[in-house]
Amino acid sequence: MLASDHHTQPKRKLDRSCEVCRKQKIKCDGAQQDTGICSHCAEFNIPCVYSAPVKRGPKKKASVTELLQRIAMLEAKLRAVSVSRLCAACSQPLVHAPARDLELEVSNPTQEGSSDSSGEIDDLEEDALTAQFACISLGSHYSFGAGFDYLLAAKAVAEKNSARKREAFEALNCQYAPSWDQEPTPDYYVYPDNDLMAALVGLYFENVHSTLPILHRDAFERALSAKLHLRDGKFGATLLAVLAVASQYSDDPRVLVDGYSAQSSGWMYMTQIQLGLCSYEINVYEVQTAFLLSLYALTTSKAHSSWIYLGVGIRFLQQRGARSVYQPCFEDCETVRDMWSRALWCFMCLDRILSVQFGRPVGLDLDAFQQQLVLPRMDFAIQPPQEAVNYQSYIAIYVRLCKIIGNAMDRVYGSQFRARREPKNCERHQEVVAELDSELNDWVNSLPTHLRWTSEYSATSHPQAAAYFDQAHILYVTQNYLRIVIHRPFIGLGDVIAAPSMSICTQAASCIIQATDAWLKTRQRLPSLLVVCPVFLAAVTLTFTMWGKQSDIPAKISWSDKGEKLVARAVEILESAEIRRAPDGVLRRMLIQLQSVARRTVSSDNIPHFQPGTSIEDLLAQTAPLDYDYLSLWMQSPQDFEGF
Repeated sequence: MLASDHHTQPKRKLDRSCEVCRKQKIKCDGAQQDTGICSHCAEFNIPCVYSAPVKRGPKKKASVTELLQRIAMLEAKLRAVSVSRLCAACSQPLVHAPARDLELEVSNPTQEGSSDSSGEIDDLEEDALTAQFACISLGSHYSFGAGFDYLLAAKAVAEKNSARKREAFEALNCQYAPSWDQEPTPDYYVYPDNDLMAALVGLYFENVHSTLPILHRDAFERALSAKLHLRDGKFGATLLAVLAVASQYSDDPRVLVDGYSAQSSGWMYMTQIQLGLCSYEINVYEVQTAFLLSLYALTTSKAHSSWIYLGVGIRFLQQRGARSVYQPCFEDCETVRDMWSRALWCFMCLDRILSVQFGRPVGLDLDAFQQQLVLPRMDFAIQPPQEAVNYQSYIAIYVRLCKIIGNAMDRVYGSQFRARREPKNCERHQEVVAELDSELNDWVNSLPTHLRWTSEYSATSHPQAAAYFDQAHILYVTQNYLRIVIHRPFIGLGDVIAAPSMSICTQAASCIIQATDAWLKTRQRLPSLLVVCPVFLAAVTLTFTMWGKQSDIPAKISWSDKGEKLVARAVEILESAEIRRAPDGVLRRMLIQLQSVARRTVSSDNIPHFQPGTSIEDLLAQTAPLDYDYLSLWMQSPQDFEGF
């Protein structure tokens, strides 16, 4: 009985019903009738019509067993490229570590991998596709957009099904690379003595890291202790860039070029770095080096090159791609994830700051990273608790402020800026400024207590008191700098419009200079690069109020003795920084000439009154002729230090 049941044929599916029976959901016997007309249609004399049969495709050949085998094969491939296998390979002594081994240097492997697991898998289709695209792929972390030209070629490669096509793909020698096009070996740099190196690294983390935390301090110090810079040229370049930036804060004569002034600090380290052709796979150390070189370039006579280094780093991030930045292949390496996240956020902030200072559009579009854009998770097991709290609170707030800066640059100084400045569009422009002011006020109200600016400072109040003091100063100066940037287009437009904007700008300018003065008196060190241009613009804004007496701007915001003292203090601030940074001296000399023109304009009765159309740009034009020998320091590319 069981045997008979086992051989019972499956029940055949009933034939299709006619249209009438199918709609009325009744049984149709048309297939059993000789005439082909069902009894229901014949009884009511209705045409018995059958619709066209549905075309069914061939049955799928894949079975459950085949699917299970496919899953097992994919799991084996994942194990073949897992972090455990690569960590086991990296544990062997190497002469110099390649760029893609960064994750292995900062992670702690915990398990062994099998080196021959991939040899057990033979998938000709996957191997042929990989070989075909090896000639156009530079690394596993390269990211391409939706318009990538080779996507069409990928479709053609995917359609190879016959053995002849497989042989054709295997015959392509895509792995070949000429000797001159191979990945270069790491450079061997000249490093300072160990005591000087340790002192400079300490100065960097004390003066720069608290406000621009692009480095993961714990990972950097562990790599330095392991002497990674002697084996990995990429990390060596990052170390030299750190030493160059930190040299600005050192009094050790060994950081100077022999026979030159203190403005040559760190030059010997910076000139060793060759940030040209990147490695075949983008390394986070290369991104960090580009950022640090951009900072150092701002202190040299080639300040304009900072914009170039910044652009190179942005392209590195775009090439890496959003998914790779936040989801590296080593998913359990939180340190590497944090390093990439820091790099992206710091580049975004510096890009917005330099865009305002250079008057250029932003270069890093956050839309490409928006889906993955989250603040890095700080694991207390990886990061010291005090630095984790310090970093998280500050960077989140500073990023929000820089986003407002980018929004202001787009809405106030964007492509529609000229049209909005016309009288008929002035009302809309005022609405935009009011919205930005409201957004900035909301940001100010969200500041935590330890990041609100106060001139009172106590080094013993908290272990991170110095870092909080520096961070609060940067946030306070940047917020007032942004207020001037937002309201600056209204200065000089007319009585009713110019007066409120001039008042806001004057108040913000006074706050910038007073806060920086208090910070310098407390910290007694070189001012941050992030406050130099705000101090200069604040002094220019206060100088511009001298025209209040010569125009129709109300006298309550006109030039005063207090404003003149603040401008004089701004000159002193720039003069103190000029010892180490050449561009600060250029700004100081420009400011002195502006003061001279302002005094002559106010004291002379022969100078005609300025009309409300005067702008800051018109004021700068009044300083001609400038000392172009000094001004050329911004644009020249010297081979030595004769220009200092």
